Amino acid sequence: VESETLTACLPSGDELVSDEEIGNSSESEEIDRDMAEQSNIELEAYHIAKVITTSERAYVSVLKLLHTDFRRVALGAVDGEACPVLDREVVTVILCAVSELLDLHQEILQELEQSVTEWEQAAPCLAHVILARGPRLSVYSRYIEQFEHNLAILEQSCSNSRGLSTRLLEFEIHPDSNRLTVKQCLFMLLLRVPQYHLYLTDYLNNLHPDDSEYEDTQAALCVVRTVCEQLRTCVAQAENLQKLLEVEHQVKGVHQLSQPGRVLIKKGGLLRVMEGTRRPRYCFLLSDMFLYTAPQHSGKYQLNKTLPLHGMKVSRVSVEDSEMLLRIQSVRGSITLSASSSTERDEWLADISKAVDDYQRSQTFLSLRGNAELSLEKTDSGLGAKPPMLIPDSRVGMCMICSSDFSLTWRRQHCHACGKVICRTCSRNKYPLKYLKGRMARVCDQCHRELKRKESLPLLGFTIKGSKDDDHSGPSVLFQLYHKNVLYYTFKAEDTHTAQRWIEAMFEATVL
Repeated sequence: VESETLTACLPSGDELVSDEEIGNSSESEEIDRDMAEQSNIELEAYHIAKVITTSERAYVSVLKLLHTDFRRVALGAVDGEACPVLDREVVTVILCAVSELLDLHQEILQELEQSVTEWEQAAPCLAHVILARGPRLSVYSRYIEQFEHNLAILEQSCSNSRGLSTRLLEFEIHPDSNRLTVKQCLFMLLLRVPQYHLYLTDYLNNLHPDDSEYEDTQAALCVVRTVCEQLRTCVAQAENLQKLLEVEHQVKGVHQLSQPGRVLIKKGGLLRVMEGTRRPRYCFLLSDMFLYTAPQHSGKYQLNKTLPLHGMKVSRVSVEDSEMLLRIQSVRGSITLSASSSTERDEWLADISKAVDDYQRSQTFLSLRGNAELSLEKTDSGLGAKPPMLIPDSRVGMCMICSSDFSLTWRRQHCHACGKVICRTCSRNKYPLKYLKGRMARVCDQCHRELKRKESLPLLGFTIKGSKDDDHSGPSVLFQLYHKNVLYYTFKAEDTHTAQRWIEAMFEATVL
């Protein structure tokens, strides 16, 4: 039997891999992934440190605004008067703890900026900056306890002093104030420690238990949590303000959402229906706007649209094989959304409809009665008699009437009567202004109503009476205007609610 020579073929160097090397390769890949993940965590922690530093800088500006600018305005004299518009002792009460808070947060800001600058060279000390000043945060306890009392003093002082109202109005429209009212500034002081709680919670979630800052962050959270609990106990609006603060923290692209009077009504997930596709969205219904956002992988949300409740309509969508759709129509456009069930759809419909009705009712009430101080100012100066102080476009990000956000397509307009920055929906009217020698100029809806009101005949001595339908025992859409029991006019409104609003408005005009 002939033998056949066999040649052993060994694998090349690239192909020759032992079991041990396979194990080492897998371990190396795992180490690389861990290092990449650790790098991402460290980058996120650094980002949080930069955000909290930026917000601290803005907060110190607010404290300076109160401590210096508001104090100067309140203690200054009105033209022609020798006394200041507000007593020095009252100013001291209203600004209780502001001076101490300014000193405290200037120190915090300085150390935060140093920590961010030296982030890679030195060990991070973000939590330590706050923890080291834990005892001094007790100044917030005093401020929180006296907050509602001091706010009432400010409001009462504005009611009693037309001079103060005038000076504050000038102060608030000045560019240096960033369009913040004094009341908004005082509210912002309530929110700083809850903001620390949100930032530190995010920071802790991006730290490893072995990190040097981990225990300091836990301890700092305990310190700020105590102040947050006191805030919820002492301030009536605290719980709602903290909810708004959480929304502001969760939604990217939203700023200064926590405002006096604004309420979070509802939030939840819906599906965006467009061209046959459905995409997950998360919506927030507030007392004056509807936030439409997209969920992010980080657990937060990206703002897509801010729809003002002004002029909003909501309705069911009748589509075959679907009973879960609703359409929201706004001055900024319309969107079609899908709920998970018809019950959830009906709940959203009811909540949005009620919020729109409440908002429109509140706006009607304000436009009919008006803000007392603002009305006095307009009456004294003569609206349209002299050029207003135009508010710079750069200072305003949303319409000052309906709160719709400005964009490349939704442009800013100026009211030539009051100077406000408004959108085109709220500035569709023009009116001949005295300072322009009767030339027609764009004015906002509020000024247009005020200017038209001055053209109307007074209703003093008249009587407003609502009538009843012959077929119904309830309120009617009809109402009548009498003078000395003589019927002058009979009016008909679109519905009973509108009729009642007209009756209330005209009744206000019949008395001094």
